Amino acid sequence: FDTGLLKIMAKSGISVVRSYQSAKMYSALGLGPKVIEEYFPQVQSPVGGIEIDQIAERVLNGTQRLSKEEFENYKPIKSFQYKEHARDKMGEKHSMTNSRSKIIHDLVRDKNLDLSDMSLFDEYLKLGLNDEPVALRHLFKPKYAEKGMSLNKVKPVAHILQKFGSGAMSFGAISAESQRDIFLAMKEIGGRCNSGEGGENPYYYTDGISASVKQIASGRFGVTAEYLVSGEEIQIKVCQGAKPGEGGQLMGLKVNEDIAKARYANPGFDLISPPPLHDIYSIEDLKQLIHDLKQLYPAGKVSVKLVSGVNIGTIAVGVAKAGADIIQVSGGEGGTGAASLSSMK
Repeated sequence: FDTGLLKIMAKSGISVVRSYQSAKMYSALGLGPKVIEEYFPQVQSPVGGIEIDQIAERVLNGTQRLSKEEFENYKPIKSFQYKEHARDKMGEKHSMTNSRSKIIHDLVRDKNLDLSDMSLFDEYLKLGLNDEPVALRHLFKPKYAEKGMSLNKVKPVAHILQKFGSGAMSFGAISAESQRDIFLAMKEIGGRCNSGEGGENPYYYTDGISASVKQIASGRFGVTAEYLVSGEEIQIKVCQGAKPGEGGQLMGLKVNEDIAKARYANPGFDLISPPPLHDIYSIEDLKQLIHDLKQLYPAGKVSVKLVSGVNIGTIAVGVAKAGADIIQVSGGEGGTGAASLSSMK
């Protein structure tokens, strides 16, 4: 509670506590409709679940001693864990761990790798299974086809790679070098890359490296006419999947001279993107912003980034009527160095 309150207080003058009340930023996983109606009114439970009697039964069962086999089959969702060398601090649980990342590095660095040798990739999958479940989908049991599809019925690699897109990770939330390499990788395979809302990084003008999707968010950091027309698409970020409704906050400790220059800000000061995008209070406002952006860059597409949630269909229809070329719906994952721990939780 204290950390959540401090997070809101850190945005004093930009957000107020009232804006977080009944904000419905959480969903219930595994609770049935009667429990929701009685104890968590208006909270969404997307997959349904157990009711009071079943909860009571589980509590009673939990007081009994489990055998080793039963205990190994019982795998709760491990969202967070304590860091080994900092017992008083919580660390976020990632599905991409250091050991898995190392295998990825080995796979892409070895140019003489025998593609028929699946041992490294099998080890990668094994490590992932050991860490799961991390997300809700890890609790699903996929049903596999009895007979595999022939390769001539599968889309070619070039077609599939066009569907790849990197997340919108700003310079500041990640390093300039990391962002540069993500852009280069996506462009090499023909995918899409997103600048995030942090403006251009120092590599853009020296090496000619730029994102194909340029984001404009509530803070408008680094947004200039030159920035907007240097890509293929302009994306209006209404909110994000990592922390919907909370906006963004880059701590002043991270805002060095390069980041401040890219964002047209002063070094050492917190950079906050307010939760509401003050350009937009209605579909008419969104239509006007889309119209203005298309006047600046007629050849570019304009997309609007929303997050999955209740009434997303109705909202998306309004966005389409406002003239958006693309509607991107984010999920419930993500979060870079600009996301506080309480937001990740």
